[in-house]
Amino acid sequence: MTTDYILFIHGVDTRYQNITPSYADKLFALIKENIRQSSLSIEPIMIYWGDVMDQRENELRLEYQASALWDKLWFKQIREMDLIRFTGDFVLYLSRYSGGKVVDRIAQATAKLKNASSGDSLHLVGHSLGAVIFLDLLLSPRWDEPGVSGHDSAMAIRDMIYGVSGNSPDPKQGVCLRSVSTMGAPVGIFSLLDVKHDSAEQSTHDITPRLQQLLDYLQQELKGNQLPWRNFVHPGDPIAGTLEGVLPKLVEGSKKYVDVQDVLVPVDLSEESLLEGLLTALAEPFRQSVLAFIQSSVAHQSYWHSEKVAQVIAQLMQQVRP
Repeated sequence: MTTDYILFIHGVDTRYQNITPSYADKLFALIKENIRQSSLSIEPIMIYWGDVMDQRENELRLEYQASALWDKLWFKQIREMDLIRFTGDFVLYLSRYSGGKVVDRIAQATAKLKNASSGDSLHLVGHSLGAVIFLDLLLSPRWDEPGVSGHDSAMAIRDMIYGVSGNSPDPKQGVCLRSVSTMGAPVGIFSLLDVKHDSAEQSTHDITPRLQQLLDYLQQELKGNQLPWRNFVHPGDPIAGTLEGVLPKLVEGSKKYVDVQDVLVPVDLSEESLLEGLLTALAEPFRQSVLAFIQSSVAHQSYWHSEKVAQVIAQLMQQVRP
């Protein structure tokens, strides 16, 4: 029996006391409930990289608190935790050293793909910065130079996925990527890093050439069918970007290769976390809680327990079976 691997990768501000992540448990359970084919063997790969950033972010927190003005500032909880983690995770990943440690962690979690059999499939479910990280480590030239932090891990991951060559000269090996689902993801930032390839300029973060190459190979493996890409957007999530207008700018003729659709995730006003956030904001007016920030934070995490998201992913998995 062939196996469908679902690779989950989280975004910013995700922490656990140990390295046993559970952030995708609810979504994975919902996906399985929506799978109608009993012959479909599903195996999750849940990547956890959040704690890689903890030491440097904790140091920055102490540096902020050392100021004589610290006790006079408002929004201490937001300053100490939320903003440091939201911005810190992103900035630290861009750094060579911390980014390399994240890639090392991803390589450890995905090592089981080395044992994938012919006919097995891979489905990417990336949230927020996690989606950006995975596309970056697969396609960005910044990991190419031997000896740099993260190089060996990035090459190992690329060698396990069809259409992406790492150390191996043959890109037509490894498990086939058959669907992509991005949730609350600012993938459009890659269009800001894109370089016109008839110019002399170069960018170590430009994923366009290799994305084009990957899609070329995938179309051959998918027998001319498009790669389905669903981009989930909650209306209250300011981090989520749309993709239907962005992808054609990244890949020439993308409609030939990719079926990209933005999917609106419905607002669920009965969510306990949203109600708790609202009550917290109303109960603590003197702490200057920002209602909009609470709502957007809840919206940004809502994909992990969305029935709509699970239904769409399950439908894709059944449609694209080889």
